[in-house]
Amino acid sequence: MLIYTRFYKKRRVRYIFDPGQSIPAWGKDDLEEMADGAMALIANDYELEMFRQKTGLSEAEILKRTPMVIITQGEHGALLLSPEGKLAIPAARAQKVLDPTGAGDAFRAGLLKGLTLDLSWEEAARLGAVLASFSVEQPGTQEHRVDLKDFWERYEANFGRPPRRLRFEF
Repeated sequence: MLIYTRFYKKRRVRYIFDPGQSIPAWGKDDLEEMADGAMALIANDYELEMFRQKTGLSEAEILKRTPMVIITQGEHGALLLSPEGKLAIPAARAQKVLDPTGAGDAFRAGLLKGLTLDLSWEEAARLGAVLASFSVEQPGTQEHRVDLKDFWERYEANFGRPPRRLRFEF
């Protein structure tokens, strides 16, 4: 991870720092270095607390190193923190919840898809929330399949009609 973040910085490649469950393996300086210059830091609420304890950084100090912090909060959605403030993204409602394993990865996949389409953080996070809602409906980490029509119906049911420019195909 450290080698990759150095590689990206040297070549001015934008990256999202997602330390996940590796936080205990890292020292304070390495965690700070990897977060510094990232376009975002993403973690669940527990991981972010570990990050903060390990580095001693406050929210404001983290935001001096990266302009966006995304905190995934399971069934409570996600929280986007930036120097402009906080924005809550509610979780999209699933038809049933069988297994939350993999929902964070699905959220990240939707978020990244949105960012590659130059969507705002909010719009991209909504895509992530919808994709995560399909993930929890199946046992296992990557067993879900999403029909595009079902995706947009669920998006609309949770967030209203998407702007026309969002109606893309995967």
